[in-house]
Amino acid sequence: MPVKSCTENIEAPLCKCGCRNQVKWSSYESKWNNYIKGHGFRGQTHSVAAKNRMTELKMGHITSEDTKMKISQKLIGRDTYWMKDRIVSEETRQKLRNINIGKRHSEETKRKLSAALKGRMISEETRQKLSLVNKGQTPWNKGERLSEEHRIKISDSNKGKQLSEKQRKALLSWKLDPVKKRIVSKRISKTLVQKYSDIEERIKLSCSQQGILRENWTHFVSCDPYCQDWIFEIKEMIKERDDYQCQNPDCRENTDRLAVHHIDYNKMNCKPENLITLCTSCNSRANANREFHTQTYRRIANAC
Repeated sequence: MPVKSCTENIEAPLCKCGCRNQVKWSSYESKWNNYIKGHGFRGQTHSVAAKNRMTELKMGHITSEDTKMKISQKLIGRDTYWMKDRIVSEETRQKLRNINIGKRHSEETKRKLSAALKGRMISEETRQKLSLVNKGQTPWNKGERLSEEHRIKISDSNKGKQLSEKQRKALLSWKLDPVKKRIVSKRISKTLVQKYSDIEERIKLSCSQQGILRENWTHFVSCDPYCQDWIFEIKEMIKERDDYQCQNPDCRENTDRLAVHHIDYNKMNCKPENLITLCTSCNSRANANREFHTQTYRRIANAC
């Protein structure tokens, strides 16, 4: 005879699907349900024939934006217990890779992804996990050369950007370890030697530093002569005027070695107002983004 509710004062058992939620009392069967409503088929796998039938039914079907929004709202805050500690087989990984090969996101999708990821901070724990997962894997872009258009886009996006102190420390952390510093320095040196052994690559670098086109290039600026007044006494006078300190307010303090920099990059202009004291690191950095550095150092020199 069915009863309306459980008369015993006992705690309800948990759903057998593994969701860790309590089931309800069945007044018709006079017992506790095995599953919460809708959880009975969780964890079960479909046969290959059933999967093929479902694939055929969904083929060509386009989910409306309204339906996508409803599904998204429904899933917000839902516990993904069924994915926790789940190990995806290599076969499944390969299938997922093959599905996405050759796919290109639309401009609208790219904007949505950009908006969703903007300001997102990855925790140190997540970084460690990503590092362990990717360790030993070959990068997808290894050996590929970026197109000139792609390089220009990257250059434009990074112009004027200033790294935070935390980012700088993270990027330069390898310098604190003597062994790692020696290894990285050798790699950098080897890469630069290989790259600039090609004269055309050196000309491209010279053009970018001078801010001219390839057809307007005539010679390397380093071959230009200095003015007649460019002697040791002049350099010492400028360094003494600047208290023997690097005048770049954004100096990274990587070295104590000092150099005298020509603000307008004209070696023949050795007037004191066109000269400023920089450390060798900042002097090297001044070769890039010359317009920005000219304005900055001109302002500092005029304030002296």
